[in-house]
Amino acid sequence: MIETEGSAVLHCPRMRCWATAAPERPVKLLWDPPAGFEDQETAAIELDPDEALLRFAEFLPDGTLASITAAGHRLEQLDERIVNWFAGCRLGHGPSRVLADLRAQAAQSYPLLPFIIWELARAGDDSIDKAIAERAPLAVTLQRIFGAAWFVRLLHQLRPDFLPEGAGIDLTELLRTVCLLEPSQVPQSPQCWESFRAMQFMIAQIVPSHAPERVRVMAAKDMFRKSAGNWQAHPSDQLLQAYPGHVAQDLARNLVRPALAKLTPLNRSRDVPTHYNRASRLLFHGRGPKHILRICELWHKRQIGIHFRLSENFPPAEAGELRWEPLTAPFQATNGHLIVPLTDKPMLMQEAFSLSHCVGTYGYACAFDGRHVLSVRTEGGIPIATLAVKQHLATPAGIQHAISEFVGKSNGTPPAEARLAVNEWMDAIVDGRLPIDLESLKRAQAERQPLRLNLGEEEMAGDPEPSCYDHDKPGALDMALALYGPLLPTRVRRGGLPELVRVCSLGWIGYFQRHDRTDMPTR
Repeated sequence: MIETEGSAVLHCPRMRCWATAAPERPVKLLWDPPAGFEDQETAAIELDPDEALLRFAEFLPDGTLASITAAGHRLEQLDERIVNWFAGCRLGHGPSRVLADLRAQAAQSYPLLPFIIWELARAGDDSIDKAIAERAPLAVTLQRIFGAAWFVRLLHQLRPDFLPEGAGIDLTELLRTVCLLEPSQVPQSPQCWESFRAMQFMIAQIVPSHAPERVRVMAAKDMFRKSAGNWQAHPSDQLLQAYPGHVAQDLARNLVRPALAKLTPLNRSRDVPTHYNRASRLLFHGRGPKHILRICELWHKRQIGIHFRLSENFPPAEAGELRWEPLTAPFQATNGHLIVPLTDKPMLMQEAFSLSHCVGTYGYACAFDGRHVLSVRTEGGIPIATLAVKQHLATPAGIQHAISEFVGKSNGTPPAEARLAVNEWMDAIVDGRLPIDLESLKRAQAERQPLRLNLGEEEMAGDPEPSCYDHDKPGALDMALALYGPLLPTRVRRGGLPELVRVCSLGWIGYFQRHDRTDMPTR
């Protein structure tokens, strides 16, 4: 916290950002120190984080902090957009006391309103803010947006602790999904809301956003109906760690895509499901959470063994040849833990085997698409967590935002000692002790592009990662079907490859066909 000449600057080292506040100006978030504060060590007031936030809030326009707390918001939840909204700021204008009072009244009636307004503003919809400024009834505007009168009434009860944690979550889409629930299915506690959000995350993997709207709505309603509003029976950590998208992607690469390529003519139409969609429908369509979790659990246990047997019996043409440069040199934290870059396909497979997750399928993404995988290990070299990083964001200023995945064993939460080691690794990148040569990495990536398999666009269906085995060899597809068989519906296991191809050849209409709900995967 730094004070000077009637304004305040709050420095957030872990977030790598700064915030400025003054009574008559909107709050600003900055990624670099503001003018005059480059050397914060000489001007900083040493405060603990909670006290610093309170002192910073004193520099906001009069009444802003009171309005924020009256609506049930915590200071640590806020960013500049929400603070400026409560202060009565508009685009290009400073605070307005009249507008601030109107917004404070609206937020007391609908505590999540500021977050909803911001999400709608990203789509160019400012109808709620206009209704507030014009003192129009908000219920009418909200019902027009969300379409359900009972849900507008529910918005009175939803508190800020309902908000998902973390950045990049589409709150408006989340609320639209809540509208698909029956009133009796609405979660009634913070833990149940966590399960609801986790189930929405799972549904988004099963039916991707590019699917027709009717397909996505039907899939969500069906899943919520099968859960019967019994959110306590589906803990959020189980739902978040299931990763049905990984299961569908693996089945698409190693069974659905090869089978369709070999046994059917290519369909060049773009208005058809991708191989991922087909695999997801085959595994999950019409199923409830219990069935989906059981399939995912079975796949996580078996996928390493399946890949090993297929690749050993039918080695792919480029097996073992994919290599790439490390993002950084190996790093050792003060607690002794190591962060080791994984630079070839065998290293990825060993990491996947050690921690029971699917990083073994990331070879093509690492070699050709700028993905880097690093293993967090004990001082004795035992893997305990895995880190995936997007190369194009891996700069000293953006390394924290470059981390796309950070998981422990079986996609669980990484242990505390792994998180400490990764924080030190990021600090070393930020202060230059651990350099990243992005230009060299980009040149090497470009030089590898001719090695990329020359498969047709429709055959790859947006997924450049090839199968883990040579599916053109005699008997290869039959073995793949046998190994993946325990995950598949009974009729496909019994009907063999012809039945698999028939089911997966359906267009989007296949999503509207019901499945036998008693058809569970085998052990």
